[in-house]
Amino acid sequence: MSTTRHQLIIEGSIVTKVTIEEGAEYNGATYRREREEGAVQLDSWIESFLAARGEQIFTPSLAEGHILARKSAGERQSLIIELPPAIRRVLERVDQSSSRARLLAFPWVYLVARLVRGAVDTIKVFYRNSAAESVEAELSLPNLPNIYGRGEGYKLCTGYWSGCDSSWSLQRKADWLVQGFFDSPFNTDLIGEHWNTSRRLAGHPQTFAEWEKLSKTDPKFILGISWRSADPRLTIQAVLDKGVA
Repeated sequence: MSTTRHQLIIEGSIVTKVTIEEGAEYNGATYRREREEGAVQLDSWIESFLAARGEQIFTPSLAEGHILARKSAGERQSLIIELPPAIRRVLERVDQSSSRARLLAFPWVYLVARLVRGAVDTIKVFYRNSAAESVEAELSLPNLPNIYGRGEGYKLCTGYWSGCDSSWSLQRKADWLVQGFFDSPFNTDLIGEHWNTSRRLAGHPQTFAEWEKLSKTDPKFILGISWRSADPRLTIQAVLDKGVA
């Protein structure tokens, strides 16, 4: 009589599946055979596991930008990337053929990505003046142009979102999303949606040039602005749920 079981061996960033067969020979001797079934990257295995189980993970941290929370349901996955306050390079569109790089202070930034079958479907962005400590933390609306939607904060589609390979690991997708977001030139096409409204807030700069000047003088000035709330109010849990709905 023999028994077969499977074992996952994690070594560094590699997960190996091993099939183990044990039993007894006709003469009473015992045997054990091991057979490797294949190996994958750890983050890819975790992503596949979440997609299969439809589970949610929330991992608060005070470290540099990281994947804060994720949730999956079937072919849909919701991903939240948390970025701490920092001076970030942003491109301001000057005309049809050129852009100007600005160094701007940002509060806590939350990029929310909806993935369908591993490919990026939509991107949203929200702010907070402090790190999120639970999935019930409320998210505020951003001040950037090129964003539209009541309470949703959708980032406009650009060519940067078309290059993500669905086979990439979750961390690689997150890195690509962050770089693509801040590499996207911001113009005046939709300044009436969030930028003009935010300029009415106390302490908010009136131009990108003033924003850059204030950032150089006091990078923490941005944390003194009371950002607008979405209507209805949005929490991390709400955007996670909406991303897989």
